[in-house]
This record gives sequence, structure tokens and C-alpha cells, in this order.
Amino acid sequence: MRDDQESLCVAKWEPKRDLRVNAIVGRRRPLHAGSSKAFLAHMGYEEREAILSGPLKRFTKKTVTDPRLLRVGLEQIRKAKFFVSRGEINDDLISITAPVFVAPGKIIAALNIAAAENRVPEERISELGDMVAQAAHRISAALGFRSPAAMR
Repeated sequence: MRDDQESLCVAKWEPKRDLRVNAIVGRRRPLHAGSSKAFLAHMGYEEREAILSGPLKRFTKKTVTDPRLLRVGLEQIRKAKFFVSRGEINDDLISITAPVFVAPGKIIAALNIAAAENRVPEERISELGDMVAQAAHRISAALGFRSPAAMR
């Protein structure tokens, strides 16, 4: 969920296998990197531009900190039912994220799955993305959101 200028992890589920992403409830991330970009993509123009004009922390060499490039990526995220982040927060991490809405354009949360990138074959990305997007859509519907545009 979003908390001011950061995302805040409020819940997690982890598999029982030894190798897994160490998601930490209470961990905060800036809105310009990784799955948190869902919030930045769906916020109002003025608020988004204020964030893009500030310092943007680099976590890895794949973290996009150029506001012009981020704007292009955010436009793509707004048009898609899910998006993929590769190595933006951690070099070896991939996450697949979909927004949860309460009203048209009003994002309340982001739902994602994350794994070591070498454990997610390219041919599974679409299948996993569809699963995350469908789950986010069901949560959105349970919260009263009724737009078919969210699932395109």
C-alpha cells in the first residue's frame, strides 16, 4: 500500500521452499522503483511530477533514475494489466505487479509476486502476470471497483 511518498509492505505469503524472496511486512520502498511504480503510474500528474523532480535513489544498475525514461515506463504501466520489474531493487529479483483500484484511476494497493529471476522462465511471465492481474481485479471488485477497463 502507499504511505505518503513510499510504498509499504502490509502483507506477504511465502512458499515453504528454502530459496524465496525475503518479503518483510513494514518494509518501505520509494515509488520510482520496482513494484512501487504502480502507485507512481496511477497518481495525478502534479504529484507524480513532484516526485520525479526530487532525488531518485539508485538501488542497482537497472534502477531507472532518469525522469524522462521513467515517464515513458509509467505510461506503459498505466496501459497494461500488469508489469514486470527486473533487477530494479535487487539484481537477482523479478517481480510481477498489478494495481488494485477502488475507483477509476484511484489505486489503493499493488499486488505482486517476486522471485529469483533465474527461477522464472520467460515463457511463464504472461501466465503469472495474468494470475496477478486477475487476483488484483478480484480484490478491486470486492472493494467496489466495477470498471472492465482495469482488466483490458
